[in-house]
Amino acid sequence: MSILYLNASLGGEHSHSQRLAGEFLAAWQQDFPNDQIISRNLADNPPPFINSAFTGALYKPQADYTPEEAEIMAVSDQYIDELIAADAIVIAAPVYNFTLPTLLKAYFDLVVRFGRTFESAPEGSRGLLGGRKVLVVSARLGDYRKGTGREHFDHHEPYLRFVLERMGITDVSYIAASQNPMLHDEATRQAQMNQYREELNQVRQTWAKARQLQPVA
Repeated sequence: MSILYLNASLGGEHSHSQRLAGEFLAAWQQDFPNDQIISRNLADNPPPFINSAFTGALYKPQADYTPEEAEIMAVSDQYIDELIAADAIVIAAPVYNFTLPTLLKAYFDLVVRFGRTFESAPEGSRGLLGGRKVLVVSARLGDYRKGTGREHFDHHEPYLRFVLERMGITDVSYIAASQNPMLHDEATRQAQMNQYREELNQVRQTWAKARQLQPVA
């Protein structure tokens, strides 16, 4: 099994999303040492923003690319090839200003691509990456879960689920790790972290059970 790890956190060792995702992957590697984990740190190596070269190249043959078009499409192809090769994807994606980190939005702008990750279909479009599992670990200061009255603040989880579904990925586990030192004392925050670790353990067990049962298309 191959797992692609995307880190979009700028927090480094202080990042809760990065820490929890790292713990999940370490536990998985301990259980399945022969599995491959491919890491792409978007913070260390930021993706380029899409531009006129990217949009200009979308519907032309590769042989007709300008040098600028060839350069950005090579990045897009590399990212997409990594997604296609992966059986599962782990994303460390904190909430910044109620939505995705800019790094992660730039990444998805490059990988949601006609003919590679989705295609035309009678219903409008069809994703081409179905069968893959995704775990999103998302740290945030606020609690935007249903029932809090703050659901409308969350422009992170709805977007991620939508854009993944656009590519055919619907098996998404989402861990919303709310940690706010301004509201909660250390004991409360530690209890919260333990709960998130238990949620991650449940995801790991579910993935492990399905590991040999459903190969990626």
